[in-house]
Amino acid sequence: MEDIQTKFERILNRPYRFAKTMVKFPHFYIVREYLKFDDRKLYDEFWKYIEEHGYKKSRYGTEYSYLKVWGYKYRMIGNILNRTPLTEEQLRIDIEPYEKYIKEWVEYIVEMHKRKNVD
Repeated sequence: MEDIQTKFERILNRPYRFAKTMVKFPHFYIVREYLKFDDRKLYDEFWKYIEEHGYKKSRYGTEYSYLKVWGYKYRMIGNILNRTPLTEEQLRIDIEPYEKYIKEWVEYIVEMHKRKNVD
């Protein structure tokens, strides 16, 4: 199965517009209607992916779906895909529960590398 970053590369790596009317809440966005036909289909697939694999959060009485990935938080609002860069604090919080496993994995890789060089 194709990994998500490869599958949605055209959506994730395309230029996003800065939301200059909402400077108190800095974010970037793309509008579905401004995309080419193939990118609209990909946009719809990404929307579905966020709905299925993201998390829900209520804002101002409306529930939205979010997905944190590759240093950004994505949120769909109607025909708009918002992308907000995660802060260092948000990145740390996302990694914190896995730090133990990351450390164990790094130790394992180092040990395997040592064994390979010894043999």
